[in-house]
Amino acid sequence: MDKSPEYITMCDWPEIQGRWKPADGDYYVIDGMVPRTYCTHCLECKTEMEERRYDAIWLPLQWQSQEMVKPVPDFPFNQVGNLIRWIDAYKLYSCGFKTMQQLWLAFVMHELHRKKWTGEKWKGE
Repeated sequence: MDKSPEYITMCDWPEIQGRWKPADGDYYVIDGMVPRTYCTHCLECKTEMEERRYDAIWLPLQWQSQEMVKPVPDFPFNQVGNLIRWIDAYKLYSCGFKTMQQLWLAFVMHELHRKKWTGEKWKGE
């Protein structure tokens, strides 16, 4: 799980946060604290989400990013093939990510919004 400040910043954008429907096991951050795991059974989590839902920054796990760009028909090799073609087309850009979660999030933003990460923000191509 990438909990780095870079990944938190990459995730803190409406294009990503607007897709979040809190579920058990989701990671989130509030006020720069250590990332926490959301649990619907925990009164503390439920109360915190009710009171501070819009202050929370969701940190998608790799599988959650992959779900955002699931191809139709849903064959895993289609998804991997699309990622490989994207990496090949953007070699210098795609090599700048430190984790697979950052790489998949960048792929999601490119595929869904045609945006690239500048190191500080998502910018349209």
